[in-house]
Amino acid sequence: MTCAADGKGLLARALPLVMIGVGLLLWADFYVRVLGPALRADHFPTSTYWVAPRLVIEGRAQLLYDVDAFGDAAEGLGAHRDRGFIPNAPPGVLPLLPFGLLPEATAYTLWTALGIASVLLAVLLLVRAFEPSTVALLGVIAVLPLFQPLRWNFTVGQEFAFVLLALVGAAVAHRARWRDSAVAGASHGALAILKLYYGLALLVPAAIQRRWRFVAVAAGVISVAVALSTLIVGIDGWRVWIETSIGWRGRPETTVTAYQTLNSLFGHLFRLEPGWNEGPVLDAPILAEALWWSSVAALGTVSVVVVRRTRIAGPSDGRSMARSLVPLAIFVPVALVASPIAEDYHYVLGLFPVIVCGAILFRERPSSVPAWLCFLGAIALIAPPWPFNQQPVYGWWALLFYPRVYGALLLWLALLALRGSRE
Repeated sequence: MTCAADGKGLLARALPLVMIGVGLLLWADFYVRVLGPALRADHFPTSTYWVAPRLVIEGRAQLLYDVDAFGDAAEGLGAHRDRGFIPNAPPGVLPLLPFGLLPEATAYTLWTALGIASVLLAVLLLVRAFEPSTVALLGVIAVLPLFQPLRWNFTVGQEFAFVLLALVGAAVAHRARWRDSAVAGASHGALAILKLYYGLALLVPAAIQRRWRFVAVAAGVISVAVALSTLIVGIDGWRVWIETSIGWRGRPETTVTAYQTLNSLFGHLFRLEPGWNEGPVLDAPILAEALWWSSVAALGTVSVVVVRRTRIAGPSDGRSMARSLVPLAIFVPVALVASPIAEDYHYVLGLFPVIVCGAILFRERPSSVPAWLCFLGAIALIAPPWPFNQQPVYGWWALLFYPRVYGALLLWLALLALRGSRE
């Protein structure tokens, strides 16, 4: 008994050191391969995030949604040519304005540094809310660099690190008291400013749960952002964005496997697009459209019904906090696969439901085989660097090139399985 107790004590003391050692190795690799090159770069890979605010500051906001003129202006500013502010909504330029005040190299260094700080803060806020053990907290931080969508976000200089922080901020400050509702609503409003689609889609769970103060604050923040951005881009800017957004799902390029969405999957299988997708199983765009609408409707309907039937009291400890985040976590994978476009870096948002689901599984349901299988399958499909961005891919072989979609659906199923116990 004494030897066994001593062995367990030694293991308990050694595990944090092991996690720290593993974390140092993985984060060193992440820095050498991803963060270091980004911090030393002179240009944004996605120049929109610097060129757009620069044009606003220079009084040329009318160029934001003119693809050719935006590209010419980007080259004139010494940045990479880009396609303009599309598909970002006009409010998205507001948080970018400070970066436009800086030289591009300085702005990109700051962008990258703030991005990694945002990811770390988001993960710490979320994990700490569940009152984890030291080993669990260190373990999550240690393996974070293995999450390929996160690596790709920093490789291509995207903004989903900030979107993740806004999502987590809205989630962990969701208690019913006015102050916390105001903070949560404001954070969700920031999420919508950064990415309007996700902000609106992920507001649905709060509306279903009748968290009206949260919804009101979020709507207020969004309304102010809409008004300010209208002053900047004008009605014409909004008109161009709306017209473009309405037709975005039907664009030929959305059929390539880089877009990990149901729209891309069904489009790749059933839409012939010369130059983009020349080998579908069948050229039947009506079938692709019907499959998309029916699948999104089914996912949305099931999610709404589940959230409405799941009543969870306000969080008072780590266990109930994790449970209280399940409704929002359920909608994240649905929003990802239902999006008109979602490249690998969009799946940075998948960290939120992955951590919520993992926290509940490890804490409460170690013997729930279906939930565990779905969860582990989701990790295996979402986290690794699968080579799915291939062109061309012909016929039914395309089914092998949408791992993020299948992983998101498995994660959704795992969360549905976990919502059973009510508090």
